[in-house]
Amino acid sequence: MLLVECPKCKKRISEKTKECRTATGSGCGTPLPLRQRIYWVQYRVDGKSKTKKIGPSRSAAVNYERKVKVEIVENKYIDMKTTPEITIRKFIESVYRPWCKTNNRGYRNKRYFIDEILDMWGSRKLSELNYGNVAQHQQCLAEQGMKVKFNRLLATLKHMYSLAQKTGHINGSPLGNVNDLRFAEQGRIRFLEPKEIQSLLIQCSPRLRSAVTIAVNTGGRRNEVLGLKVEDVNLEREIVSFRSTKSGEPRHVPMNETLKIEVKTLLEGKEADEYLFSNGNGHHVKDVKKSFKSALNKAEIEDFTFHDLRHTFASNLVMNGVDLYVVKELLGHSTIRMTEKYVHLAPDHKSRAVNVLDGLFEEGE
Repeated sequence: MLLVECPKCKKRISEKTKECRTATGSGCGTPLPLRQRIYWVQYRVDGKSKTKKIGPSRSAAVNYERKVKVEIVENKYIDMKTTPEITIRKFIESVYRPWCKTNNRGYRNKRYFIDEILDMWGSRKLSELNYGNVAQHQQCLAEQGMKVKFNRLLATLKHMYSLAQKTGHINGSPLGNVNDLRFAEQGRIRFLEPKEIQSLLIQCSPRLRSAVTIAVNTGGRRNEVLGLKVEDVNLEREIVSFRSTKSGEPRHVPMNETLKIEVKTLLEGKEADEYLFSNGNGHHVKDVKKSFKSALNKAEIEDFTFHDLRHTFASNLVMNGVDLYVVKELLGHSTIRMTEKYVHLAPDHKSRAVNVLDGLFEEGE
């Protein structure tokens, strides 16, 4: 079948029509003059519909359509060759995991969800996993109170199938619309008051104290803070630069006096290209989970994570009257909506806004 492409909405419809309008009435109504048409050929191979863009020549489209029909009859058509299916396990280990290790900064956490996919469905072929299988696992995790875990697993699964399609290992995802399986999440904001931070710092080892101090004075994530190198802190310009960020874009945060004192201590004995956080052997310290948990216990602080230091940074700024747009820039949020979760911490922000008008419109004496 010959189709023509609408120059405005790009919809492809029968060449017999004179305007962009299908039999059901859809289309934008744009005229399709013969001299301005772009032709496509639509055909079916092995029960699947395929299209091929030809161009402005109708005769070329007709010839291509005839050629395809002959090749299909003679069983020569190249599109009839199908890619041999592989199992989910083979795809993950040969394609998906290597891709994530190279391209995903969050692979350290993502690997756990990849491993669970392997445990659950590794022996199945890529095309065999379906909506029902995922829904069943959703119910199982929900009963265990692991709704957030399921959401992360679902995101990993969707990404895996997206890559499988891009690499030609599968035609279309067999999962269908699994987005409706995702659980709604309520944003969690846990932060410490200044006195609580002081109590925590007292219980920290010198190295952990430096990491916590940087986090609560810059809003840096754990990996961003521990990944700082000597060249990332500029005492002359009073700037801390986070380069390996979640967004992939570098973020620069000004130093306050507290931070400058802490950074000067960390820089002692360090050379260019060295990590600020390293052990006695010069090895990079990548995690402080155990020491941080110990300090929290000693300070009698419950239900708190290292990431909550980022919330502590933002929350205390907002509570002290700092504009949300400034907080957005310091946190590196891509949109203000991500920062608006802190707005309730400034209950008098509306009052402060209208108070600037006091006396402004009164008649002068």
